[in-house]
Amino acid sequence: MFSTETIYKKNPLVSWQKLDNQVLIISEDNQHAHELNEIAAFFWERLDEMPLKKIMQDLTDNYDVDDATLANDITVLVNDLKNKKLIL
Repeated sequence: MFSTETIYKKNPLVSWQKLDNQVLIISEDNQHAHELNEIAAFFWERLDEMPLKKIMQDLTDNYDVDDATLANDITVLVNDLKNKKLIL
């Protein structure tokens, strides 16, 4: 797990665009496209602005998800984005 006080930053080398309720990210270093679903897009759009704890609270306020499921899903998402070097 990681600190919920962490403010993750989008990698400045990636390009992204919101398409309806999803986000499409293009990784500059390897030219791969990454598609985020609605909830992951909600998370992505709030990066750079607030700590993880606040993003998670906003998610529970806007989506029907319990705390345990959200914590697990966010852990998986953050690890995936970090491994792909999409967030710092």
